[in-house]
Amino acid sequence: MLYTRDEIINIEDNSEKFGVDKITLMRNAGKAAFECILRRFCDTSTAVVVCGGGNNGGDGLVVAAHLMNAGIRTKVYLISPPKTDAAKLMYDSLCEIDLRVISTDFTYFADDVKNADIVVDAIFGTGFKGNVDERTAEIISNINSSNAKVVSLDLPSGVECDNGMIGNTCIKSDLTISFIAKKLCHILYPGAEFCGEIECVDIGVPSETYLTETLHIISENDVKRQFSNKRPILCNKYDFGRVTLVCGSYGMAGAAKIAASAAVKCGAGLVGVCLPQSIYEIVSANLSEPVFYPLKENSLGRISVGNKEKLLPIIKKSDAILVGCGLGCDEDTIGVVSQIVDNADCNIIIDADGINSVSANINIIKRAKSDLILTPHMGEMSRLIGLTVKEIQSDIIQIGRNFSSEYNAILVLKGPRTLIFEPNGNVYINTMSDSSMATAGTGDMLAGMITAFCGEGIRAIDAARYAVFLHGKSGVLSSQLYSQRATTPTTMIKCLEGLFLEYETNEGD
Repeated sequence: MLYTRDEIINIEDNSEKFGVDKITLMRNAGKAAFECILRRFCDTSTAVVVCGGGNNGGDGLVVAAHLMNAGIRTKVYLISPPKTDAAKLMYDSLCEIDLRVISTDFTYFADDVKNADIVVDAIFGTGFKGNVDERTAEIISNINSSNAKVVSLDLPSGVECDNGMIGNTCIKSDLTISFIAKKLCHILYPGAEFCGEIECVDIGVPSETYLTETLHIISENDVKRQFSNKRPILCNKYDFGRVTLVCGSYGMAGAAKIAASAAVKCGAGLVGVCLPQSIYEIVSANLSEPVFYPLKENSLGRISVGNKEKLLPIIKKSDAILVGCGLGCDEDTIGVVSQIVDNADCNIIIDADGINSVSANINIIKRAKSDLILTPHMGEMSRLIGLTVKEIQSDIIQIGRNFSSEYNAILVLKGPRTLIFEPNGNVYINTMSDSSMATAGTGDMLAGMITAFCGEGIRAIDAARYAVFLHGKSGVLSSQLYSQRATTPTTMIKCLEGLFLEYETNEGD
């Protein structure tokens, strides 16, 4: 399960209606975290628990009480006095055990964490945003520079819950114990890098209070099930889709070649490539399988808007169309994209310069007759909606959902964790990726893969999910086989062969 902060608050509020109040949830959370710590670090003899003034600090106070009752030498540091009713109650309970272990004096804090076996981070909870104050930043620095195992409750202090963003500093955890369910910061970078191992624990929330999930991690088992079925004996190429790629420009022949190679490798029955005449020989010399449609071009070597009579019959025969990879962006390309959106009856995938071409008049995409998929990276998304990359990242889930709903389009927002937004509010997150994929052409590859799957008749949202996962896994495999530095779209496309072979010989789970 994966929830936003507001959804977790909703679940906790609803728990009270079923007889489980927040005090009980806090006690359950602290006990569950203690049991997890004891199981993971059974040889612990000394512990330091650092608590803020909110409910996260209250959870930490409960953990401290259990550690002391277990005979572990424990010292509690309070960054600020308890502020919530639940945290105040836990503070009073801890005082009854041994007041001497509670300290607001941080004079010896650096030495204490240096000598501790574990440090429990209960400073900030899911409500934290922005930068850490100077005093707390120094405390976090002391914790991060110690040799102790660091355990964070719910999330590392300094990480924002719903976007994984980090301000001026952050706890670097060895283990994060998440209550109820995982949060987005456990998945999204940069926050995910600071979480260490993540273990979710049950804190006694009634099953009736759980919400319908709208955040989903893409599962490899789903992908395996889709591609485990072998093709029927009686079939022909048109059974597996006729896809058209409108890509490339003078100087950007590689984009067309990579996208077409990926579409071919992903099983499209017939791949057609519409490209400027000047790059036809370059692309066709390096790729034998597609059918090529050389088109008239403008003075910049980009497809001319004057190709309508030749382009429209090709569009009408297509089962899926990709437009944008290496296309360039000017008045001609804007016109070409508009022609495709207005006349295609099939799924359309708009990538790269196709996205840049609709930025000037984004309402063009509302005219699509079938499912439309946009595949921007953060920079392209910024140009598309007029927000900075930082602004998008700060509210990434809501911004993605709003865009997908408003324009009735599937949004594939590419990054270290690619997010796929569906107009109905569902969000799919890909955790299968590798930093070796940060190289030119990988986006062209992904666009070609999505197009092939759409052309084969796979539902658009599923085509996007499957392609994003397989794209990421091919990057992981390529990194293992060829190294991170030597990974290219070509090596990744080669790795798809082994993946499909594995899935076709697997019955699926």
